Amino acid sequence: MFTAVRDVESVVENEVPQRETSDESGEKGTWQFTESVLIDEKRTSILRAIEKANEIKLVKKSRALYWSADRTIGIACTISKRYENKNFLYWYAYHPAWQEFLSKTTKGFFVLGCMDMNMAFAIPLQIIQARLIDLNTTTKNGKTYWHIQIQQMKGNSFRMQVHKSGKHLDLAPYMVNILANLQ
Repeated sequence: MFTAVRDVESVVENEVPQRETSDESGEKGTWQFTESVLIDEKRTSILRAIEKANEIKLVKKSRALYWSADRTIGIACTISKRYENKNFLYWYAYHPAWQEFLSKTTKGFFVLGCMDMNMAFAIPLQIIQARLIDLNTTTKNGKTYWHIQIQQMKGNSFRMQVHKSGKHLDLAPYMVNILANLQ
């Protein structure tokens, strides 16, 4: 079953490299997808940095889900490319299955990686849970997921947008420096 899940994940990511879209002005554009190999490399570097910083070893459950050997620490790690000309720089989905997985651990973290930066954000489960009601959602094929968007503020300051309440989350306390923890 584990192999089948990995095969399906690979097929989904590699299925369509580019797709025509229309923006609000009606102009056509092209979606640019990041190669899955590059995404996996970024995820691996983030996870290694987290392991080193916390002196733990993570075990892979699925492409995005990891836990410590004793299953007390859980990580849902997702990666985003940089978006230009949007009111956010990075966009992620937070899935109910990830919520369920993380809630079964003592310490759960939703980790947001950024393809073009040597840092990530490891947000504790309790922080994400408290904001789910105020996040935008999408429902496809009967499944709903939450939208996570990151904005860059002045300098090197980042925040997670919380649209419905306007109480955006400062991400400084959750920053993971990938390079510092890999040396």
